[in-house]
Amino acid sequence: MKKLSRIFRIYSEAPMAALMAIGCLVELLCALGLFAYNANFFALCALIASGFFALAASGFASSVYRDVKRNTWILE
Repeated sequence: MKKLSRIFRIYSEAPMAALMAIGCLVELLCALGLFAYNANFFALCALIASGFFALAASGFASSVYRDVKRNTWILE
């Protein structure tokens, strides 16, 4: 847990990755709700937004992962 909090303090991309992942989940829930109410156009818009959130989250997370693997002193 200490290592994870250190990563979140050092890299500003780590909180952004978590925020984007949460946004992706919220958009997926919105899309499911909109499909349930037969608002297909808005549900597709929510799915597209969810995809963009997922791409941003994976980009931020991969950037942090590469930097942490390169700087092994963070994991000590």
